[in-house]
Amino acid sequence: LLGANSEQVENFVEDVAAFVRARPGSRVLVVIDENLDLADSGAHVTVSGSEGISRLRAMLDPEDEARVLTVVRSANDSQTELARYRTIAHGTLSKGVLDRQRLCDAIVPIWKARFGEDAVVPAPEPPAPRARKPSIVSARRQQQRKAGASPGLGSRHGTATELGSRRSTAADAGDGAASGAEDDAVAQSAMVSQAFDLHREMLQSVRRADEATRLKDWHACWRELHRLKGALSTLPEPSREDRAARDLIEGLRAHVDEVPPQAWAEQTWPDLRRTLEAAARRQRQQQGAAE
Repeated sequence: LLGANSEQVENFVEDVAAFVRARPGSRVLVVIDENLDLADSGAHVTVSGSEGISRLRAMLDPEDEARVLTVVRSANDSQTELARYRTIAHGTLSKGVLDRQRLCDAIVPIWKARFGEDAVVPAPEPPAPRARKPSIVSARRQQQRKAGASPGLGSRHGTATELGSRRSTAADAGDGAASGAEDDAVAQSAMVSQAFDLHREMLQSVRRADEATRLKDWHACWRELHRLKGALSTLPEPSREDRAARDLIEGLRAHVDEVPPQAWAEQTWPDLRRTLEAAARRQRQQQGAAE
């Protein structure tokens, strides 16, 4: 996993090429973001991941290149851009794909197209559930039926052993419910934490877009809007404000290579900024409640 700093981003192509050459018997999956930021380089610079893939494939020998599957990860889902990425890489991946199963579902068809049907190993079958042993109560009742025992006091109210078993069974059921509730709470806390981190990153993009708007640098501004849309698309449970901001940015796609829309600095951007800041405030409240 590379990209923690500017040095790793700048040396990505050479490092991956060395990784591939060092493993002559292995196939290598390379997933790279289209927009790679050199955040610690002084000036804000964005490097194209698809251009890096183009360099990587050209740098490798044909035998090594044949063992590599390259995928561009991008929040830009326009058909024009996706088609362009596919002329450079072997496939594309949406930034909205986060969980393991959806990721596998997205990668497998690209893997098969590159390496063939035989290159996919079926997932192992899950182990069969273990047969449950009959409880003491069930075993005793079966014995009573076989012996023809009549339902007396012990049968009606249960023996001490039976009552203890019932309490134990109830406790086990309670423990299972508690364990399930704890798992749900952990999963919910993880989603809240992930959304909190994404909103914090988005506020940084908002500040950069604010500066770009002040300087009337529409291309720099659109780059931040594109980054914002990618972050909004990856939120596990987007709020009303998140969806409104994403839709507003999507509506600006027509202006990507042109001048900003009319009244951008006076109305559109302030409205979008307020919506994003409201979404971040809501997320901070949820984070505080989760803690």
